[in-house]
Amino acid sequence: MIPYLVILWACLWDWDVRAFLVLFIIVACCFLLPLGLAGFTKLVFFKHRPVPMELGNRRKKLMAGSFPSMHTITVVVIWTLWAVAFWESPYFIPVFCFYGVMAVLVMISRVKLKKHFVIDIFGGIGYAVAWLGIVYVVLMML
Repeated sequence: MIPYLVILWACLWDWDVRAFLVLFIIVACCFLLPLGLAGFTKLVFFKHRPVPMELGNRRKKLMAGSFPSMHTITVVVIWTLWAVAFWESPYFIPVFCFYGVMAVLVMISRVKLKKHFVIDIFGGIGYAVAWLGIVYVVLMML
């Protein structure tokens, strides 16, 4: 994510330090909160993957949990953030389509590789959309 942040900062805000800090906070809120909550959900409401993994300590249990898909949360957040960053750019359509295709391919690969059930993918989309909505509402209140 750091290269993405530097590119966005340099291209969109002409090396404005305040804009970089705002961008960093937004990205932290968009990634850390839903991934942290998803990790907590995986530990509390444990669900095995299609091909069960070894359980052991908390880290192994977190990795062996299936619901929700953290990969899906990550790609949906990245897709949305890039779409928002290029909203008024002439490159919006190519960027939106590229990251959309990548997001869908990641979701399909998680099911195809038997790492997640389809419901886990929808759960990941739900987590990402909910937290992006919360971040949006909070930003609009500032």
